[in-house]
Amino acid sequence: MYSDTGLQQDGGNMTKIVYWAPIILGQNWPLVSELKHYEPERLIKRINPIEFFGAASARCPAMVDELKNTFAIRSPLDLHIDYGKDFTNPICYNKTYNPELLSQAINPPNEHRVFQLSYAGVVFFCEESLTITQLHPYYEENSYTDNVMVVSASMDISSWIRPVQPGFKFRSNKHLLNIKEGDVVGYYKFNTTDNIVLKRFDAKGLYNDSSSVLQNCLALKEWKPVTHTYSLKACYEAFTRARYQKKLMKYINENLLD
Repeated sequence: MYSDTGLQQDGGNMTKIVYWAPIILGQNWPLVSELKHYEPERLIKRINPIEFFGAASARCPAMVDELKNTFAIRSPLDLHIDYGKDFTNPICYNKTYNPELLSQAINPPNEHRVFQLSYAGVVFFCEESLTITQLHPYYEENSYTDNVMVVSASMDISSWIRPVQPGFKFRSNKHLLNIKEGDVVGYYKFNTTDNIVLKRFDAKGLYNDSSSVLQNCLALKEWKPVTHTYSLKACYEAFTRARYQKKLMKYINENLLD
């Protein structure tokens, strides 16, 4: 049974409904097709606790519960770039890729060499207060996790919306970005003991319409003094003042795919 607040009663356990969508890179060609995107995968489905932790450790509810509400995001593309020791002359080994696609696929790093995988972006939204945390995919063993440290950040996905994209820094003396299609490039943890149910919607209207809730959230930080940074609290308050939760839910309900 569903309430009008995005909560579901499931045999006495509370369930939070989280709406999600992939962000499709490139409003014009080239783009990363929606058909290449993977659904977020619950860690409890990727990791068998008994096989991974051992029978004794697998009885620890704290360890197992962590797997239930943490989801893995997988790369929809192969991406192989050597940035070199000085990061001044990167060499891309994806010879068949259009250069314009590559320039969009990974955002240029800031002065501290923090990158973002813009082609692996998703959006999440929940009607109830719910904090999500981006984490390094610490249980994965691949070249990406060996070479980089994924940047951690949290936000309340009932009070703000933006693409969440794995951000990373290279480890010391590492400069090779080597990602295979299907590699896990980030974890997203929903900080709740409630069960999480993901429902997919079509977000095309959010990122193609310059007047959408998503685009206005992204634009908030643009028109401000250079020395000023909006706190998350200020962002949440602006979102609430604009009645964006209702506006966003109206859009989601009209574009649900599940």
